[in-house]
Amino acid sequence: MKRITWKILILAIAAGSVCPAVMAQEEERLNVWCWNPDVNFQALGQAAELYGETHPEFQMETVEVSWNEIREALDQAAKTGETDGLPDLLLMQNYGIQKYLTEAPELFTDLTDSGILFSDFEQGAVEFSTSQEKNYGVPFEQGGMIACYRTDLLEELGYTAQDFTDITWGELQAIGERILAENGTPLLSWVKGDPGLILAMVQSAGGSLFDEKGNLNLADNDVLKEAVRTYVSLVDSGVLREIEAWDEYDLYVEELIQGNVLGCVNTSGILASFGQAEEQEGKWGVTNLPALENVESAGNYAGNGGTSWMVIEDGDTGTAVDFLASTFGGSQELYGTLIPLTAVAAAYEPAVQSGVYEETLAVSSDGAALSKILEYSEKSLEIEKTAETGTAYYEGADALAEAVNAVLDGTELDEALANAQAALNKK
Repeated sequence: MKRITWKILILAIAAGSVCPAVMAQEEERLNVWCWNPDVNFQALGQAAELYGETHPEFQMETVEVSWNEIREALDQAAKTGETDGLPDLLLMQNYGIQKYLTEAPELFTDLTDSGILFSDFEQGAVEFSTSQEKNYGVPFEQGGMIACYRTDLLEELGYTAQDFTDITWGELQAIGERILAENGTPLLSWVKGDPGLILAMVQSAGGSLFDEKGNLNLADNDVLKEAVRTYVSLVDSGVLREIEAWDEYDLYVEELIQGNVLGCVNTSGILASFGQAEEQEGKWGVTNLPALENVESAGNYAGNGGTSWMVIEDGDTGTAVDFLASTFGGSQELYGTLIPLTAVAAAYEPAVQSGVYEETLAVSSDGAALSKILEYSEKSLEIEKTAETGTAYYEGADALAEAVNAVLDGTELDEALANAQAALNKK
């Protein structure tokens, strides 16, 4: 079976095809925005199929929209108060939710009395979408990060997944440089200008973009500086190859599938992308993240905050709320189906406790990928609970991205971060 091309699916939906049910009355229709089709479209497809069993006229239109595009649309809606251009339901990065609940809570539907048992979800995940003791989001996945490697190809070079377990980034770079010298293959890839990998490094050491008062702190942040130095060293050595944009996600995945890059550090859903491809069974070893060097608090676990489903308040939210309550908000059956398909660490506790994470994931080389994903996610959650956070997380991340690009172009690290901090202070 060839890898599914989700762009074809998106075009079909845009042309009027629906997933998964037949054409329906307007009130039974949902428009949904999310990204990463290999994970989120699959999850929505399973949810829509389940919901369609009791709502045979249900229709869902699913549109691929990046997180940055969602941010832009919400920023505009917050300024104007107009929600006409927004969908019924959208996926949110948890670290970005509080900004909008602070600036424009009226954009979102209060789900407190929806019948969803929020006590059934990991409470740290619930807090991301809680404001004034009201619940505005249904947590989906916890965002735990993993490292995964093409163990079949590494074994040909004399390495195993164990060689990448509980190591430092310096040790990883040394291995990567030896591999480059032998056959010219990069060990990792990442997107140019995306600060996510650096932020994972920072979090793994218990660091943050914020100081203890909740203010963004880029210029006087020793853990962040070590993370940037580490990332730049990986790029300069050739061990990590940058691609231009997440618009090239298919290329990013295809390079890994073809063995043109030997591994990646990403959220666990990356395994779902490998699972769409032909002949990937048993080829991927899953382990924890490398730790920063020269940082006393450094560790091997991190997350990106995870995601939540939120309903846009437009005066007619009944179908969207009922859909969430019947699926992501409380169906263990749904999670039992979608977890092996998407490899996500679910925030829904009954699913976590159901035993589904003991199942074998086909792409895993040792059969224990799902149990590792759950373990790593739980460890990352403990780190997240101690990190300083604020409502301007993504504004800080955007500024950091510009600073890192400047360093890669030759600007001194301290100067680049000072410039980024000054720009933030003017806003």
